[in-house]
Amino acid sequence: MVLTYTPNEVGHQWLKWGSNKPTASQWHSSRRAAIIRRYPEVLNLLTPEPLTPIVMAGLAVSHLGIAYALRSSPWWAVGVASVTVGSLLAFDIQALNHELCHQRAPSSAALGAAWHTLCNGSWAAASTFLDLLLCNKYMSTVVALAGSACTSVPWFSYYHQGGHQMHHLHAGSPYDNDGQAFFWAWEQAPHPLLDNPLGMVLWTSTVALLLPIIYFVSLGTWFFYFPRANCREMLFASVDVSATAIVYYTIHNLAGPKGLTYLVLSTAFSIGLLAHPLLAFWIAQHVCENPPSRDGDIMSDGEHRFLWQHVKDTLQPSYQFTAQPTLSYYGSSLWNWLTMNELLHVEHHDFQHMPWTKTPQLSRIAPEFYLPPPDATRPRQQAPCRCQTDTPSDDCSCRLTQQYQAQHPHPWDEWKDILDPPPPMRCIPRLMQDLLLPYYLLRGVKFDFACRHALMHHAATRQTIAVRVMEALGISPYFGEEDEEGRTV
Repeated sequence: MVLTYTPNEVGHQWLKWGSNKPTASQWHSSRRAAIIRRYPEVLNLLTPEPLTPIVMAGLAVSHLGIAYALRSSPWWAVGVASVTVGSLLAFDIQALNHELCHQRAPSSAALGAAWHTLCNGSWAAASTFLDLLLCNKYMSTVVALAGSACTSVPWFSYYHQGGHQMHHLHAGSPYDNDGQAFFWAWEQAPHPLLDNPLGMVLWTSTVALLLPIIYFVSLGTWFFYFPRANCREMLFASVDVSATAIVYYTIHNLAGPKGLTYLVLSTAFSIGLLAHPLLAFWIAQHVCENPPSRDGDIMSDGEHRFLWQHVKDTLQPSYQFTAQPTLSYYGSSLWNWLTMNELLHVEHHDFQHMPWTKTPQLSRIAPEFYLPPPDATRPRQQAPCRCQTDTPSDDCSCRLTQQYQAQHPHPWDEWKDILDPPPPMRCIPRLMQDLLLPYYLLRGVKFDFACRHALMHHAATRQTIAVRVMEALGISPYFGEEDEEGRTV
């Protein structure tokens, strides 16, 4: 779905989100700028991948072939196939749908030139023409729709209608589509009675089975309020559901209820039915690592120490965002390839148009941006640094940092290009032990999608402190107002 907003309103939210607390999209854009400056050769990796539609077609045919082969198998075989190979195929179909929506299609002129060269007898151009044809946007659309029709969730409409770009533009903010669509259902139990391991298994299983309904309820709600903005996605969703209905009806006629059950259960297991391990693959993408303190400080402990030391040494500010809104999984390269490298999610958000076959090269080209030190694989719980005093110290530089923020209404513009050292990078080496088990055992909020709740919880107190400091310094904390000399602040 598409959420309408006023760009001027979003641009003037620094008091709400914090001058040194950028959203996830800004965190990635800053990393991307630093990586390109230091390693410009990464731009050579931003090319279409002709292998993607071929793999997608192979996955869809394999998925339907297994469903047909199970027509006379016992029910236990249907269940085993759904839990194992079926869930992985369904997850990969989703992953490649996601990949195809980001693929940069070649221009019609390039395709026409390759065809003209081929028609003139230059058979050496056959390979180039075939690659361009496979990467054509119409080919990608047809293959993505065919793959989505083999699953119960309308991934084609979810990714290809254009709303997914809102996730990359506004990740970690109230305008993030993914959080509004269905990730909210995994953040915490809906009722205290379900806030236990068994209750969470029941809740995540319900979400896995009802996710298509959750998606359409969310889409229908936003279509009701903003019909013009969401008309395109509603059209795509209608086409997607119609294609799925045709495929499921055909499978039911050819393979009976067992084949149809295999398709439905495979999709459900791929998104967490009965605590399936693939649920960790979803949560890991945007779990919030090392969030800011929640006790009302204007900055977290790590930021205080870093900023105070840097200002003391260089008398200049430096960009530092201790909360990491996106994670990558480096535990097993085999698992990454089996899931189309979708778990290299930091790399994906840094360069969303980079194909899945080339994202592993980023950590080899720019290791200091992607390979964390051994002690940074999981967040360390830090004691909060309270800003209740105006006396700066090596551990808490409240007065100095608040004064700098007050004197620079737009510090993000000055900080974003200073990236030495680069923003901290953490990864997940073990999905089960580090993520899935704590998810089911933890009470309250299970995970914070792209750090959005940590920043929203922090916003009111941070705004109060910022306004108080700015007023004490005689600076208007509100945009659009004029100072005593008539200048717009």
